[in-house]
Order: sequence, then structure tokens, then C-alpha cells
Amino acid sequence: MDKILSAHDAASLIADGDHVALQSMGTQGIPMTMVRELIRQGRRDLTITSVVAGIGVDWLAFMGVMSRFCGPIVSMERFGLCQGFRRGVEEGLIEFEEYSETGILARLGAGARNLPFGITRGMIGTDLPGLHPDTLAEIADP
Repeated sequence: MDKILSAHDAASLIADGDHVALQSMGTQGIPMTMVRELIRQGRRDLTITSVVAGIGVDWLAFMGVMSRFCGPIVSMERFGLCQGFRRGVEEGLIEFEEYSETGILARLGAGARNLPFGITRGMIGTDLPGLHPDTLAEIADP
């Protein structure tokens, strides 16, 4: 089976309420064709996970496509925070589930390997485990 799809066909596989990993850096490497297609197809209530997010996630927030974000930051790098995302979080329209970059990488890596959890030391000593006691835990080294 050919795994290369058009943005239209790929977006049609995503249902309202799905969890989508969308990777980029603030202002570069952004899959804007896919972002535009999710908006065009009228998707709603998506959870977006990204190691570092920028304008693509901001568009999804501004257009009401996402209701939850998992990651460390949504910014335009030296240009500052993404205002659509910021407004959505401040108004309670978007839940921001904050993790470190290494935490997101561990989660994505575990999911790709069909493992129940990922391992990282990147959040030890931070406030993040206290914010997410249902998804983060410190375990003894086996």
C-alpha cells in the first residue's frame, strides 16, 4: 500500500476529537498544507501534540479546530507567543497540557513502539509532574 497521501485524503482520515501529532519549529518546517486542509474540512475538538509548535498550531487554535494542546510551547520564536493560541488558553477554549520537549519525545517514542509509557529524566525537579499526576510519575530504576 502506498503510504503517501494528498493533504485532502490524509485530513479525511482524521475525525473530530482525534489526537494528532503535528511537528514543526515555530516558523519553519510547518506542514501548512495539512493545517489549511484540517481547517477547510471543518475539523473540531482536536488534541494536538508537538515538541515545539508555532504558526500552524496558532492557526488551528484561532480557527477553533483544537481544544487541547500537549507540548512545551507555542511561539513564533523571536517574534513572541502565538496570540491565537494564547487567547484560546486564556479564554478557556483550549486546554494546555504542558510537558518538556524530552517529555513529549518520550511520549511519542513510546507510542511509536507500542509501549505503555516513555522514560525521561527531563522533568525531574520541575513543577510539571505536579501539574499532571495522572500522566507523569517518578519510578524507581528497575
